[in-house]
Amino acid sequence: MRTNWKAALRPVVAFAFYTLAALILFQPWLVQFGSVLIGSPENNLQDFWNVWHAAHTGLGDFFHTDALRFPGGTSLLFHSFSYPHVAAVAGLAQWLGNDRETLIVLNNAALLASFPLAGLSAFYLVRRFVPHDWAALIGGFLFAFSPWHVAQLGHHAHVTHIEFVPLFVLAYLNAVDRKSTRWLIVAAVSGALAALSCWYYLFYGLYFVLFHTAYVRWHDKQRLAGWQIRAPLLTVAGMGLLVSPLIVPMLLSSGGVEHPGGTDAFVADVEAFVAFPPSHVFAAWSAPFWTRLQTWTSNNTFEGAAYLGLVNIAVMALLWRRRKTDRLANYVFWAMAVFAVLAMGDCIHAFGYDTLIPIPGIVPNHLPFFSQVRTPGRAMVIVYLFLSVGVAYGLALLAEKWRTKPWGKAALAGVVVLIVADFAPVHFDFTDARCPQGLAVIAADREAGFGVLNLPIETAGDVAMFQQTCHGKPVVVAAISRQIRPPLTDTLDRRNLAVQRAQLIAAHVKYLVVDERADWEPDRNPPKYALRRWAVRTFPALAKVKGIGLPPYKAPIPKSAYETRFPVLYRDGGLTVLKVQ
Repeated sequence: MRTNWKAALRPVVAFAFYTLAALILFQPWLVQFGSVLIGSPENNLQDFWNVWHAAHTGLGDFFHTDALRFPGGTSLLFHSFSYPHVAAVAGLAQWLGNDRETLIVLNNAALLASFPLAGLSAFYLVRRFVPHDWAALIGGFLFAFSPWHVAQLGHHAHVTHIEFVPLFVLAYLNAVDRKSTRWLIVAAVSGALAALSCWYYLFYGLYFVLFHTAYVRWHDKQRLAGWQIRAPLLTVAGMGLLVSPLIVPMLLSSGGVEHPGGTDAFVADVEAFVAFPPSHVFAAWSAPFWTRLQTWTSNNTFEGAAYLGLVNIAVMALLWRRRKTDRLANYVFWAMAVFAVLAMGDCIHAFGYDTLIPIPGIVPNHLPFFSQVRTPGRAMVIVYLFLSVGVAYGLALLAEKWRTKPWGKAALAGVVVLIVADFAPVHFDFTDARCPQGLAVIAADREAGFGVLNLPIETAGDVAMFQQTCHGKPVVVAAISRQIRPPLTDTLDRRNLAVQRAQLIAAHVKYLVVDERADWEPDRNPPKYALRRWAVRTFPALAKVKGIGLPPYKAPIPKSAYETRFPVLYRDGGLTVLKVQ
């Protein structure tokens, strides 16, 4: 049998292309690979704790820890682990070492690996629709290096690992069209891996299966029978079976889980589809929009990332004219539209403001179990996936249209360069991963059974987890994805420091770590609550509606009071260590 070298080399060339693109585009991170975490200090600190925990904890103790939420400990069943990510890092750490410096390198490498892997996966999905390798390469690049993916890279490891999503869509479509049991198994396995990377992708996989089934029934006017019914049911059942060892315990314990909301906060604003993201070369032009967004809503620049690319939109405009006669163009637009609506959350957000005008996404966001998807903006992963298909298809049509023009190849190359340049990040954030010197005091304490409280409590969760990787002692505050039982901080007296000190001593909290750079007393009347305040004043009954009623204001004990009451063991410009007992 003759070897088809072109087919054999295709994945090698594609993976090499995306790897080279990642090395070039992310070079500012690479030069500090072993001393920084990617992104500004936020949930990336928690993500590093996740791999540190996995590298130092046996499987039997993995889902519960006494090191967080001291003194009671906490379940990690609902925690935002990216299981493939932590498994890869912890596995490599067994060979290369589990010290902090090695884990920093492995964590960064695993995050950046999501780009070539996602590109390769999307390449094959795009190529299923557009049989041109060059166009599929561009489509894979758009998915892998989308501004949304770049934004998530610096904040959420679990959301960053999107590489299994295109594989699931490809396998499912092949399974349905070819009536293939093998492809159905691949779909179930890849869907489960996507879910284990980020639980949101389990829901998006289910939503895609529903979308495709509905499209085939109503647009293609096919009667659903036989395999057309069995395939979606078996795929969903297979995914559910594979993740059931985690899902079943989560469902059994979900009755006591606190649902923090967010379904109308972390969403895609209408303007965000065309606003340059903070990583863009022209980011300054859109800075007023991002300022409004963060001032008048609870959203932020990474969960609100939705930039589709101006050149991409122009290419998609060519397909819009074909949507009534071209099934692929029609399918792409419907897929993008459905998931864009889901990404917009409960209500329309426009130009940085919440209009309170409800949209269809409000329905699944408030159903039992489905309400766990509290960050609708992450549905953009499917929008970008089909944007990559649509743009690749549009480029292929342009290539055919301009094939006989003397300037055709040069013009097409120019369009491709503009598309790539429009998605290339130029602004990067870093987090110093070195341990603060002041924590050496705590690390050197050989006494057992005490905890550390980070202040201010409201913003210390991620920082406390990261600092634990330095001093190794249990911490009171931690950023856990879902709260199953009340922590110590819920019962601490926030008005009387003498009472609070007695509580801390009784709970065996020995040290306080004060973040001097944190916002100690947030604005009690931020602009983002203006519309909600008006709604509650006009319709008092809305005060009890979750997401509309205003949160109670808790005036914190002044920082100076802590430093007066407790002995100072260490102080520098950013961190102060106090001793409780």
